[in-house]
Amino acid sequence: MRHNLLAQMLHSEAAVDALAMEIQWRGCLNTWFRSKPFSRSGALTPALDAYSGATMEIWAEHDVTAAPHEMEDRPMRGGSARKRLIVGGAGHWIMHESPTTAMLMKNGFCGD
Repeated sequence: MRHNLLAQMLHSEAAVDALAMEIQWRGCLNTWFRSKPFSRSGALTPALDAYSGATMEIWAEHDVTAAPHEMEDRPMRGGSARKRLIVGGAGHWIMHESPTTAMLMKNGFCGD
């Protein structure tokens, strides 16, 4: 479980605590959805392109499921803004690994 957390979910060894291990363990036991085919499908870009409202993309610097630094900035349909925030020092589980940043995101304090 520890190896899987560091390989897929978390960037920092220090973030692999008892809570992270419990969440990972319960997730493995109770999952029913196979996310890999969906996450690798490339469906996100067309879905975002079809959406006409403003969006804030929040990515982790060390998320192995995405490459936010390689994504292009471009306006969305209707000229709506698409903003991107890359959270440094975090992996896929930003909410666990960087809770202060996560709270700022939740309360709308990241970016303008």
